[in-house]
Amino acid sequence: MVFIKSQSNNAILKTGIILLLVLFFLPFITFAQTIDTPLPPEFAQADLVSDSTDDTSTTDIYTPLVTPPYEPVDFTPLQQESTTVENLTVVSSPQNPKAYDDVTITLQSFSFDLDRSEVIWRVNGKTELSGTGEKSFGFTTGGLGKESVVSVEVTTNDGNYVKKVLSFIPAEVDLIWDANTYTPPFYSGKALFTIESSVTIVAFPNFIYGGKRLDPNNLIYTWSQNGSVVSGASGYGKNVFVFNTTPITRPTTIKVVAKSMGGSLSAERSVFFDPSNSQPKIAIYENSPLFGILYNNKIQKETSLTGKEMKFVAIPYFFSVTNRNDSTLKYRWQMNKQDITGNNSGNILFRNADSKEGASAIDVFVKSLSKTFQSAESSFSLKFSPNGQATFGL
Repeated sequence: MVFIKSQSNNAILKTGIILLLVLFFLPFITFAQTIDTPLPPEFAQADLVSDSTDDTSTTDIYTPLVTPPYEPVDFTPLQQESTTVENLTVVSSPQNPKAYDDVTITLQSFSFDLDRSEVIWRVNGKTELSGTGEKSFGFTTGGLGKESVVSVEVTTNDGNYVKKVLSFIPAEVDLIWDANTYTPPFYSGKALFTIESSVTIVAFPNFIYGGKRLDPNNLIYTWSQNGSVVSGASGYGKNVFVFNTTPITRPTTIKVVAKSMGGSLSAERSVFFDPSNSQPKIAIYENSPLFGILYNNKIQKETSLTGKEMKFVAIPYFFSVTNRNDSTLKYRWQMNKQDITGNNSGNILFRNADSKEGASAIDVFVKSLSKTFQSAESSFSLKFSPNGQATFGL
């Protein structure tokens, strides 16, 4: 009897200890289960907040965090050529679309099968395309400065959920180039670049953000030549690029990519140069004692000597000089293939001397003393009247 009673007392004691331990650890077990309970995909980044309907009742609800596609100021990239999020790569083309451009967006993944995944495409919150395996989507951008927000949601066949948001704000940049070569006054054409000359290229961006045009001096410019970035010419506010040609310069493409400080606006433009398409030239005009140089009447293949004398002038085009009388230009005149000595300028005077009739072949050669490959020549036939023959003078 004593033994049995003793056993009963021990059993009761053990049972009490177990109950105390259960009561002590029960809150911790419940809390651990709450933490380990997975949330739905749409609430994966949720905050736990309290929504009170009255003073006595409180209900805990999950409110998803809403991440805007770009920051309210200009600090978040517009879009990237390829962006990897959760093993999902998003590729957009063109990389820097203009206003009303057709844009194609493609999904790529090596971690899960996109062909068996459910894909939803939305533009500005409106569903435009959805279905299984919809890996490609196309849309048209809006006007200059008008934002298009494109979101893509992917649910894999094993239940994983991925979302990516891209923001497209069309911007433009124009390139204006000016060759640093000579053209005469009243020349209505464009100065052309030639071998051993330089070209100045200026970028004029048109970036609109929040209805306001961004200051071109506050943008970042990246210049490249034939695909290679020219780091010395690139940077903040550097919208001017100088391109120098050489005797061995091949066809060249100059490209600029302009971006806002935060990268939310971006535009690009390129220009192609082929030095073989333009060469220095020389043109001959009459230099009238009354009206000066007659730029509106270029001497063609032949001209007649009228009156007792006529003065002509050779005008260079597209040489790397600032004026036609530059000391680096050397002129050489010929009559009937014979050098006219003593005349190294661009001016020459012809007079009637006898009563003979005929014609003379006149040639002029111009060469740059500082640019080896810059030279030009021109020629014409000078006819005499029956009452005179041409001689020459300075």
